[in-house]
Amino acid sequence: MGHGDFKLLAAIGAFVGFKMLPLVIILSTVTGAVLGIIAMIINKKGRDYTIPFGPFLAIAGWITLIWGQPLTELYLNLLAP
Repeated sequence: MGHGDFKLLAAIGAFVGFKMLPLVIILSTVTGAVLGIIAMIINKKGRDYTIPFGPFLAIAGWITLIWGQPLTELYLNLLAP
């Protein structure tokens, strides 16, 4: 994560609220890992290939803004049926 990523995460936190930031971090990490692996396979690049993290934060922020509360409730209901 670069310094711009921290600023973007702060801006996303201002929109979705600090309680949803763990969801943003988890979603951005999973999204980045999945799309990064796909990009490495398609482009035949190794692990030395760097990918910016900002787009994944933005995708996760958008998902959290729209479906954050239902995703959190679904997760909590799975833990305590």
